[in-house]
Amino acid sequence: MSRTKRAVLGVVTSFFSYFVLIVLQFFLSPIFLKKYGQETLGLYGSIMQLIGYLTILDAALSFTFNRYIAQAFGSSETSDLNRSFVAARILTTLAGLVNAALMLLAIFIAPVIFNVSASLKVDLTAALVLLSASTLLRAPLNIYGIFLNAGQQMAFLNLVNLGAGLLRAGLVLGFVVFNWGITGVVLGTVVSELASSGACYVFFKRKFRSFNLKGWTIDTNFLKEVGLFAKDALLIQVLNKIRFQTDVMLVGAFLSLSAASVFYSSTTPAMMCFTLANLLMSNTLPGINEIIGTGDIDKVKVIYLKVLRYVLLLSAVAIFGITLCNKYVVLLWVGEGQYGGIIIDVLIALQVGLLILNSFNGNFLVAMGKVKKISRVSAIITFVGLGLSMILVKTVGMTGLLVSSVGVLLYGTVFFLWQIESLFGEKIYRNFNTYFPR
Repeated sequence: MSRTKRAVLGVVTSFFSYFVLIVLQFFLSPIFLKKYGQETLGLYGSIMQLIGYLTILDAALSFTFNRYIAQAFGSSETSDLNRSFVAARILTTLAGLVNAALMLLAIFIAPVIFNVSASLKVDLTAALVLLSASTLLRAPLNIYGIFLNAGQQMAFLNLVNLGAGLLRAGLVLGFVVFNWGITGVVLGTVVSELASSGACYVFFKRKFRSFNLKGWTIDTNFLKEVGLFAKDALLIQVLNKIRFQTDVMLVGAFLSLSAASVFYSSTTPAMMCFTLANLLMSNTLPGINEIIGTGDIDKVKVIYLKVLRYVLLLSAVAIFGITLCNKYVVLLWVGEGQYGGIIIDVLIALQVGLLILNSFNGNFLVAMGKVKKISRVSAIITFVGLGLSMILVKTVGMTGLLVSSVGVLLYGTVFFLWQIESLFGEKIYRNFNTYFPR
């Protein structure tokens, strides 16, 4: 199957899979809210963001090895593929062990951060123990999902995610019915993730048997190269978490868990739209990396411009769609008491539109090797944005936090566009009509 067909099939299956999972969450969240209340829902949203921080090393290594393995496919050198696989297997396993330990440590930190009531502390502890155990069990299996993604087996991965999502929804619903609270929700997540990792391992063994990938000996020079790249990739992942995935925790910390629940409910549908749009990039990035591996810059430019057209369209649709529809989605989903207002709608729409464009351009620049420059600029705008968010969330409230986020994203948009034009040596965005005729 050609690279384009694999990408198209990956996009179609990912959209379908994500749509089904959105529908499932649409029905499950009101049930959870009605049964356990705002405080528990707010705590759950905060825990999930905290776990996102604790697993950030996984995300950085996944991004790094997706790049190296995909480019090894492009170079057609089996030795490049094998050394990437071995390095990834060792480092992702070690990262899993570190993550499991951090989740256990979070048992003592989380109650202080979120001011958890005594009745919820037991649930919080049980949830973190389950997540730690799951992370430990999945650590040796993480490489197989990364390799399948880099090898453009996105259609299979998306179907696995769909199956895992359906399994999770069924288990969570059952556990909620039996009044297991947050522990039940996390247990459903843990079981589905283990099933997903196991499916990836089995498929990998069958699909890539001929590559004879094996061994545990690392090429030290290659490890040094990967380490330098992963260091900057990790910094970028950390900065992205601080900028765009700390919002619920900030609202919970500076306002209240009830306010965090309202913010979570008012912004989740919009951020789901971003995730859906971002699937386009995640399914085309392995193909872009493979072309980069061939060293043909003209082909790289062609595929960048092709994907960019769809990214810009998705960004525009997201801005107008969220502005017009977010209110009705939230009201239908969780009711009027969980809706933050029209100003929240407009700001989250702008944030999502800019995020779609920035995610594509930022990931593309990193794939082209501009990781150090992107990480340095990201550090500057992240800490400025975080400071503004803390000030504005205390003085203005939830809207102030989103104003800060949009401002940071606008700066990032301009910087990324300038870098893209410098990379290709052409004024792509200033001669828009030339490259994107009507």
